[in-house]
Amino acid sequence: FILGVFSTYLLVGSSEPALIDASGDKIPLSNHLKPKKQDKVPLKPISNNWKDPNTQIFVGVSHFRDIRCVNTLDNIFKKAKYPERVFVGVVQQKHTEKDEFDCVRNYCAKYQGQACPFKRNIQIIEFTHQDAKGPSYARYLEDSLIGNEEFCMQIDAHTDFTLHWDLELMKMWGQIDNEYAVISAIPPDVSLLERNGLNGPNQAVPHLCQATFDARGMAVNLPPLAAVGLNKPILSPLWSAAFSFSKCHAEKKTPTDPFMQWIYDGDEFPKFARLWTRGYDVYTPHKIVVGHDYGNTMAEGKVLPDAMAWLQNGMDMNPDYKRSLYDRAMSRIATLLGYPEGNSGDVSSVLLLTKYGLGNRRSLDQLIDFTGVNTRAKLITKDRCKELEWVPFEFDADPLTSSGDVWGQAPARLLAGGDNLPLVSSGTITLLNQPDNSGAGNATAAVEADSEKEEASEGRLRLGEVESVMSLYRHRGRELWWMFQLVDSAVERSINRIDWEIGAGHGHRVMKIVLLTLPIILLVIYSAFWVLTSSADKKGKNFGGSSKKI
Repeated sequence: FILGVFSTYLLVGSSEPALIDASGDKIPLSNHLKPKKQDKVPLKPISNNWKDPNTQIFVGVSHFRDIRCVNTLDNIFKKAKYPERVFVGVVQQKHTEKDEFDCVRNYCAKYQGQACPFKRNIQIIEFTHQDAKGPSYARYLEDSLIGNEEFCMQIDAHTDFTLHWDLELMKMWGQIDNEYAVISAIPPDVSLLERNGLNGPNQAVPHLCQATFDARGMAVNLPPLAAVGLNKPILSPLWSAAFSFSKCHAEKKTPTDPFMQWIYDGDEFPKFARLWTRGYDVYTPHKIVVGHDYGNTMAEGKVLPDAMAWLQNGMDMNPDYKRSLYDRAMSRIATLLGYPEGNSGDVSSVLLLTKYGLGNRRSLDQLIDFTGVNTRAKLITKDRCKELEWVPFEFDADPLTSSGDVWGQAPARLLAGGDNLPLVSSGTITLLNQPDNSGAGNATAAVEADSEKEEASEGRLRLGEVESVMSLYRHRGRELWWMFQLVDSAVERSINRIDWEIGAGHGHRVMKIVLLTLPIILLVIYSAFWVLTSSADKKGKNFGGSSKKI
């Protein structure tokens, strides 16, 4: 579909900014480039580090039995302008018996006879394909590999780039002039990266602006339109998991929900909602920098296993339990987005979302108006492929942290209640930037008032008491644990080092051998010491009755 749209553009042509739909019709985009004057503007970047070639970039890559990750790794480093500043986190889910490749090892094998380039810049989490639970779970693990990098990019494991992609993305991000900017789009096919005249004056780029509700009642992206003639990135009402580039504080403040298990093609709009309500704005890039391998050319003739086979995991052992996890994920999405079948009016259900819930910089009602996706009524109410205006919000005091972000605080504080929770006395959920017509401003009082009757009948723990309980839990065993932390850290580092140098899984095997042989070695040492001391005592007695006299 994407190639068809781009081919249509080549026939139609365009000298002014416009969208080209599948039928070849033009939709002017002049309003995107000349937005209405507003009193407030996006927060400017807090530094010019995007201009610094030493500014580090984290690239997250998750794959399910996909050998193309080898070439993706190679493309990341080989086509970067400053590859030494790029750090990659790989989540590898492969068949331990059938998949003979290893993403990192095969990447290094491309450079036989020389040192593996930038191997130290790669981290990897690996587990068997049978433990895979879908892309959201893998990306949750991927997020855990983010270090102190300032910029973060999420891509699929079958991705290619234009030359100097890191420099181009940094320039685009700086051109937007928004600290909270997220560059995201569905990438075109990798074949377009080799075309002559790429990123010329009338370059067509995929622009996500249309959504629908599928048979499950889930808000999902529709295929993109082609935006042409752009000279800078433009606002988008949607986000793509296939390519996303932003400051890393966006990922750290909006981490992937690990409980969104067994969900496919339905996790993107919830992620966009969480980003947008925290103040982040998604932009369509005006240049093609990233390509997606739709035709499996990066597999180099190798047969790829079924990319959706993870959906069968658990069906032969405990399908009812797996179904319960899927239903829980669907319920979380429904509660998050205010679907009719969700529990957005139930305090405990919203509390369970914790930091994976909506933010408090913009409201759900504002999200519905901005995207035209009415999640409460499950209707598409507006055409968002025309004019989009930036929605102002109260900036965080420090963009690296969240000012009063109800879901970003410690679990103890969340459970204990307090004025950081967006609750009103009726028990319904609202956001802090909306008026509280109930007259109740204290969230703790609201929670306790709503649950007072239930506590008496069910013996539930009052939220106000949770903090004291958790403090006891945290205190328990603290006196002893500090003695083992150094040993535990040393063992963990040793296991990781062995896994890295020899191969995944070898670290634990070596540690088992060490633990099994260590008692024997200690016994031998003790026995030898006992024999030596006994001999010394006997010799002492022979020379005068006492070793002390000697």
